[in-house]
Amino acid sequence: MEGSTRLCIDSQAARKFLEPDELPGLMKLLPTPPRASELRTESKESLGHGMDAALVLVIFLGLGWGLDTIFGTIPLFMIIMTVFGAIGVFARFYYSYSESMDRHDANRLAKLAGNATAAQQASNDAEGAE
Repeated sequence: MEGSTRLCIDSQAARKFLEPDELPGLMKLLPTPPRASELRTESKESLGHGMDAALVLVIFLGLGWGLDTIFGTIPLFMIIMTVFGAIGVFARFYYSYSESMDRHDANRLAKLAGNATAAQQASNDAEGAE
């Protein structure tokens, strides 16, 4: 025992270094966790939406303030331009979300049909259309 190191099959250290298939007698209760690359989202899907909304609203508010200054109607154009910008931002969010869900549904249906190459092709076609 002194010169050798042996890991027990049920030890946590063995589970850390061995693949799940190499561990005899253990029941696999949970699916394998996704890789880190599968968990990452593009910035346009997370932080980008918030920045888009904030910048567009500030720009349209500034345009409204400028028009109000020119025409002497203090709150009118600021309100109209801000509402117009908000409607545009949310319409863009809606259409980009719908496109993303359509792509996801096409991939899911192709995978259910057992055609993984068609799912990959549909994903590539949808990304190329952007």
